[in-house]
Amino acid sequence: IAWGSAYSTPQWITIDLEDTCTIGRIVLNWESTYGTVYEIRVSNNNSSWTTIYSTSSGDGGIDDVDVSGVGRYVQMYGITSSLPYGFCIREFEIYGYPVLAKRSERTVDNTPIVPSLYTLYQNYPNPFNPKTTIEYDIPESEHVTLTVFNMHGEHVVTIQNGYQPGGHYRVMWDGRDENGRLTASGIYVYKLAAGNFVAAKKMLFVR
Repeated sequence: IAWGSAYSTPQWITIDLEDTCTIGRIVLNWESTYGTVYEIRVSNNNSSWTTIYSTSSGDGGIDDVDVSGVGRYVQMYGITSSLPYGFCIREFEIYGYPVLAKRSERTVDNTPIVPSLYTLYQNYPNPFNPKTTIEYDIPESEHVTLTVFNMHGEHVVTIQNGYQPGGHYRVMWDGRDENGRLTASGIYVYKLAAGNFVAAKKMLFVR
């Protein structure tokens, strides 16, 4: 989306995603009049906002940031511009996916929503310090393990180990091992095993 604001501050642009989504990444491609101080905010009702990213040192160009938030509406709230001409964005990209029902959530007709495919999503934020969120889908009841390993293949921590009904799940890892000790900076691998499905992804912990 391309957008130019009025010649004053603050100014904002709001994107309606038409569904409640988990937001993991925002990319802003600025024109010459960029935000030096701005916030990225999310809302479920276009009224009450939660800030998921802010900066006071914007330098234009492309801002590619990992975020962590949930909402239907995403807003760039510009506070200070590089020039006295408002704000101009060449592209405003939002990366995420709809929030699917967990086992405790229901559709309008009280029928549980169950994903049709096994999926392990990329963690967010990534890189992270010290907490990150991992989400996954399982289409049927399975014994599920979600395990973190270091790059030497050594076990770090088991986040999930047990049977779960089909659904969408969200868990948090706080960067600690099985003994509660904060792990070192580096690349880690998280592995999901559910029935015959196995998937793994890398994540970067930066202390």
